[in-house]
Amino acid sequence: MLIPGKRWDRMRQEDPVAYERFTAEFPGRELVRPEEIADVIAFLLSDQARGVTGVNLPVDRGQNAPTPQGY
Repeated sequence: MLIPGKRWDRMRQEDPVAYERFTAEFPGRELVRPEEIADVIAFLLSDQARGVTGVNLPVDRGQNAPTPQGY
């Protein structure tokens, strides 16, 4: 998740080349933003999601490694 002032945001600002390499493997080529996660939470808490049960719903833009160094 791209949080202002945190690790990946600092990396994006201080070493854009490394950040681009890291995010190049993601389908959206960027990290998910807190607002996007909030949107999913709001949906799941709404009446529109009343039919949703027992689901594992990753909200990560396809990020397949937790850090730029991998697992």
